[in-house]
Amino acid sequence: MPRFPFAFLLAAIFSASGQTPAVFEGRQALVLSNDKVELTILTQGGAFASLALRDDPDKLSPLWNPVRMAREAGQKPPLGFALGHFVCVDGFGPVSREEQAAGMPGHGEAHAQPW
Repeated sequence: MPRFPFAFLLAAIFSASGQTPAVFEGRQALVLSNDKVELTILTQGGAFASLALRDDPDKLSPLWNPVRMAREAGQKPPLGFALGHFVCVDGFGPVSREEQAAGMPGHGEAHAQPW
């Protein structure tokens, strides 16, 4: 997937945006918006949690949201769940031998830090 369209979208949001502190599925977030779209970014880990059209009354987002999925299915949300799309891709997989030798216990430090 080309990166230009997504980078262009972000540039458009930032250039004419409103920035609003928010809470998204119980987590602190920041909503960046313009007259067409709104992007919700979690302040811990920097994940893109939701991307929705402003005129969509349901605010449907194509990004991963297991809390909403559980709620719609009448279930409790999973514990330790992740939301949206990680900006840093270090949340998955084991560390390499070199990383382990350097003392890194596992991946996941970037999405656990405040952004």
